[in-house]
Amino acid sequence: EEARGIGEACCQLLFRSVFSALLQGVAWEGAEYWTQVYAAGKGLDFHFDKDEHALAEKGEMRHPILSTVVYLCGSEGGR
Repeated sequence: EEARGIGEACCQLLFRSVFSALLQGVAWEGAEYWTQVYAAGKGLDFHFDKDEHALAEKGEMRHPILSTVVYLCGSEGGR
């Protein structure tokens, strides 16, 4: 399926190049991505990935079997 944007394109690339081999024989349902922009020196407090819908609707704490973080920096030079 063709990606509908840069986020989906990144998910597809990660799946093809890394995750497909790791997920062989594993039952999984999909991928999610989100983006945020922070001012220099600011960021997200400690957290862990979870299925927010399952937690809110069923009180279930479900975590992803694989997770990755990609940082994209503009003029900061990757710092």
